[in-house]
Amino acid sequence: MQSAQGGAAAVEDQWTDAVRIDQWHAGADRERLYLIHPVGGDVQAYRELASALHPDLGVWVIADPALRLPELSNISLAERAQLYLDALQAHHPDGTAWRLAGWSFGAWVAQAMCNLLADGCEQPVLYLIDPPAPDAGTELARIDEERIQQVFQREFSARRALNTAASTASEDASRYLQSLIVCCQNNMASMADHRPAQLPDTKARLFIATRPNPYGVGSAWRMADLQRAWQYLLPQLLSWQPLDTDHYGIVAAPWAQLIAEMINADLPAGEG
Repeated sequence: MQSAQGGAAAVEDQWTDAVRIDQWHAGADRERLYLIHPVGGDVQAYRELASALHPDLGVWVIADPALRLPELSNISLAERAQLYLDALQAHHPDGTAWRLAGWSFGAWVAQAMCNLLADGCEQPVLYLIDPPAPDAGTELARIDEERIQQVFQREFSARRALNTAASTASEDASRYLQSLIVCCQNNMASMADHRPAQLPDTKARLFIATRPNPYGVGSAWRMADLQRAWQYLLPQLLSWQPLDTDHYGIVAAPWAQLIAEMINADLPAGEG
């Protein structure tokens, strides 16, 4: 028993040391937005959204540590949320308001982070960008590696086409793509046993892509039923915003700018 407990503690210590919160924009340090990585672990998909945010809003990101350190053990989604929340609370300055956003898998993690906040702690405004349906874990865990390859070949190719400075050797590109795939597999597996909890006190905005997922995942829900399911989990839901795009287009123009405008509008008078 002691050996098992020691092993679990060692895994937690490795992860605690590995979690990083990176600054993208300093802002005026009165309000911060923290962006949680999607299923592949990389945060670059948020670049268009971040560039459209108000200059006074600080922007910080959490990428999957396993993207840098693939030897890290896989952990549950709830364990990941706790580690990220602990890192955020240790990092966040007193007197600064905070907001939390996540796209895809990142939305589930952000939602779980809010659920783990102790009673009496300030709840952030939560922005969920096309989260998987509340019961999507089982379906997502069954996706095979070929389909995962399709998703990340698409995203990786698009990202490299935009970033001409990243013209590294093809071997490096292949290694990075493999890291994305490993993160994707591990994170999808962690979703299988997770069900988003009800957050009675968390104000939230939810942005939903109305077009079918290009890889056929998550299309079983009717939009009205999906809205009711999330409304139950988020009784303080401020808005439900359907957007005429798919799961990958929602973080690109023009939708990223629309999401940024709504985040900006939530800032105190004088900032937004």
